[in-house]
Amino acid sequence: MALDFGRIVNTSNRNKLLYQGKTSEGRTKVILEKDAITIADAKSINGLTVTNDFGSGFVGPVSFASDIGEIRMSMLWHLNRAMLTALPSTIYTPIPVLKESVPTFGITEMSASVGLAIAGLAVAATAGAS
Repeated sequence: MALDFGRIVNTSNRNKLLYQGKTSEGRTKVILEKDAITIADAKSINGLTVTNDFGSGFVGPVSFASDIGEIRMSMLWHLNRAMLTALPSTIYTPIPVLKESVPTFGITEMSASVGLAIAGLAVAATAGAS
């Protein structure tokens, strides 16, 4: 089923307001600005905004359909699964909230290609010496 946006309204500074129906009152809206996009619910209470300067922002309750260990921060850290054990974090048994997780995808392919390049240089150097 394709969405039929009833109106695309030009607002100030060439911003766009998209909504379905004849009026934007009580409708979910998409607001396109020069350096941001906002998706807001019908009451404009909950929403998501993505900007060039300030990143992404959520307003309202947020739900992630993912395991706690799959939620990453800065691509180097993820939430520690040990927090789910309900053991208290004390001075004797510290349980960190964040756990280091270096992204390793693509390393085997990269190291294989570097190895081939080094082998090629060695062959070229040997051929040039004779």
